[in-house]
Amino acid sequence: MSNNMIRALIVEDDLTARTMLAEYLKAQQWVVRECSEANRIFDMVAEEPVDLIFLDLHLPGADGQTLCKTLRKQGDVGIIFTTSCDDPIEKIIALENGADAYYVKPLPLREILACSKNLVQRIRSSASASVPATEKSYRFTNWEFSDRDLTIRGESGSTLSLTRNEARVLNFMIQHANQPLSREKLGKLTGRTEWNPEDRGIDVLVSKLRGKLTQISGDSQLIKTQYGVGYLFNAGNQD
Repeated sequence: MSNNMIRALIVEDDLTARTMLAEYLKAQQWVVRECSEANRIFDMVAEEPVDLIFLDLHLPGADGQTLCKTLRKQGDVGIIFTTSCDDPIEKIIALENGADAYYVKPLPLREILACSKNLVQRIRSSASASVPATEKSYRFTNWEFSDRDLTIRGESGSTLSLTRNEARVLNFMIQHANQPLSREKLGKLTGRTEWNPEDRGIDVLVSKLRGKLTQISGDSQLIKTQYGVGYLFNAGNQD
């Protein structure tokens, strides 16, 4: 998957409405995932980061406004409400809670598409501006990491792509090699401004990153779990 493809998560319990929006976005060559249960949102975002979340206001067992507020605190992701509720007060509250847009069904799909593209462009431009540009590569005995290309490469030439958050965490770990790093500190790298010890998102991310490093290097101990503390990057031999 290209790092330039727009990744969206549609959170909607109405199958017809969810499918209609998903098929429209997929036709634009977007990577789209669907979710009908509010309690799965955070696990899905932790497993694979997204650029945009389309959120229904009323979900079984959950309040869309509360979900929006929590998502906004955790990172700079685009949040667009798609709902049957045309109450102007609800719209104002949604925007105050951090939503980027609020659309009432039937959805104006072309307008949503234009808004979404502009929103993603702004988010990505802001993220690029906040991180100093670098062309540095870290080389180890039998693998290397390019923080410019978001890739890790083995000595055989095999290459795996990293998500932006995986690359941020790996970069930070390398710079603090052989030092225990807390889950809270690593979580802040991924936009989690308010730490929740029950949030397992960073553990999922590190697990995926460890798996990719093992696949490329053959070493499953590059990232070690420090129980009660967090994680430690075992630098080994760096060139």
